[in-house]
Amino acid sequence: WPSQRSAAILGRIKVARFTGETSRALAMLSTARAQGVSESQSKLERSLLQIQCGHSESIVDEVPSLLVQFPERGSEILEAVVTRFATRGDPERALQHVNDWIEADPGNARALALKGEILATLGKTTEAESFFRQAIRLNPALQKARYSLARLLKLLGRYDEAIELFDAELQHTPQDVRLRLLRCDTLLQARRNQKAIEGLREIIKLDDLNFPARHSLASELAEQGQYAEVIETLQPLVNEFSNDTSINYL
Repeated sequence: WPSQRSAAILGRIKVARFTGETSRALAMLSTARAQGVSESQSKLERSLLQIQCGHSESIVDEVPSLLVQFPERGSEILEAVVTRFATRGDPERALQHVNDWIEADPGNARALALKGEILATLGKTTEAESFFRQAIRLNPALQKARYSLARLLKLLGRYDEAIELFDAELQHTPQDVRLRLLRCDTLLQARRNQKAIEGLREIIKLDDLNFPARHSLASELAEQGQYAEVIETLQPLVNEFSNDTSINYL
């Protein structure tokens, strides 16, 4: 039981770190030792948080030592380094580190997907698409790669392919409002306006006061001259966000 509890706590800390919830991860770490997590694992998790989110550059110098101490966690350590530079607007350094990661673990789908994201940031879209597809072939369940590929195809104007991928993703995560908004925006860019309107209405059913969904829906209805529906669509926002003047400029 103690080992299971320790694994569960470490799992939650990792999820918080991967999703950028630094404060939550630190809060859980503060009580981890008392709940059975070993000192070495606690120290590693704290180091990973500092590598990924900390302000001091010197923490990156500890990476070789961590790789020696925790070889079984090598991919996580390298991912933290790559994420640090990718999220701080330094794609060249992120690319250097992700290449080191792929050299050490060429079959790691997360590494390939991260390289795809970095290449997309650098405008190397053809290469980025190739790495996303490699990652998906290695791990079809890796949402990060599928999601990133769909967004890249949208960016490239390959709307039908992107919509197909968004639809497939929604089979797995039907409550994902952000994904639904991306799909609706892609439908609008593809001039499939009626489908987009249907999708925006579905978002509002899930999230009644979703500003982007109501705003976009009202814009589309205004284009069609359905002014009574425009007012009906915007009224909940007017009631909730009375100080937001953008609602008046549709």
